[in-house]
Amino acid sequence: MWATQRLWDYLVNGYALNQQRFQQNAAELEQALELIRKAAQSPELRTVEGRGLVEIISRYTQTFLWLQKYDEGLLDDPEGHPGGDLPAPDVAMRALEELNPSVA
Repeated sequence: MWATQRLWDYLVNGYALNQQRFQQNAAELEQALELIRKAAQSPELRTVEGRGLVEIISRYTQTFLWLQKYDEGLLDDPEGHPGGDLPAPDVAMRALEELNPSVA
């Protein structure tokens, strides 16, 4: 049954996902991210450059996790208000051209 499901995943999706391994890796990465955030707040880390580097790593890691979850279809809908409607491509291009005529 397991092999049949993996074959089905490959045929339908083009890939098979090890959900358990993904969740474990994501949890470990989130733990490392939390340690980095705590280190950034440490009084021992005094330089602006050091704190900036930690902030960049922290943001990159969070973005990576969101992209990975999106790619795997595991990204939950955010709580709160639903988003608005996106404009049609031609309307968006006209708005961009109004902001910056060199876009056209």
